[in-house]
Amino acid sequence: DNLSWVTGAHSLRTGFLYTRNSVRDGFGRGLNNRGAYRFDARQTGNAFTDFMLGLPARVDDQVSTRGDLEGNSNDFAVFAQDDWRVNPSLTLFLGLRYEITGIFKETSGLVANFQAEDGGYHIIPNESVRSQLPPGLQDPDSIYSSRVFTAAQLDLPETILETDKNNFSPRVGFAWRVGNSDKTVVRGG
Repeated sequence: DNLSWVTGAHSLRTGFLYTRNSVRDGFGRGLNNRGAYRFDARQTGNAFTDFMLGLPARVDDQVSTRGDLEGNSNDFAVFAQDDWRVNPSLTLFLGLRYEITGIFKETSGLVANFQAEDGGYHIIPNESVRSQLPPGLQDPDSIYSSRVFTAAQLDLPETILETDKNNFSPRVGFAWRVGNSDKTVVRGG
């Protein structure tokens, strides 16, 4: 929603935006029947000829057992702006926008993150997700299970990512009529 107010030489605007993003991914179960076929002229010297002869350079398919991905995030933004007519030949545009892009939260918590630093380790939202990991990461005797941490162990929220809260966007601009003429206007910002 937006609110506008004109007073004297100022044209003030303010507003906000709230968006709830929801997602349901149906590609997480079973076979991705579409696949991908890549032709790159490796066989005949011409990619289209490779395609016509059915000679792909690479064929990809996908099998997943994780189940559907379902979740949501919340985005929020607010702004204020002043278009200030300083004099008949100069107008200044001044404004500020603040925005929070929400972190996606998967409904069942079946997400993980891999960090390559320090020899590599996995981050899972909580202990209940550990049973869903591949066997080598579940087994407490495995050297790899010591490289799996819950979000709480790393002081992270269960979304595994922290919300970025420093998204300020200033707006500064001007419009100047050169010599009080209607023929030449210099704009910048």
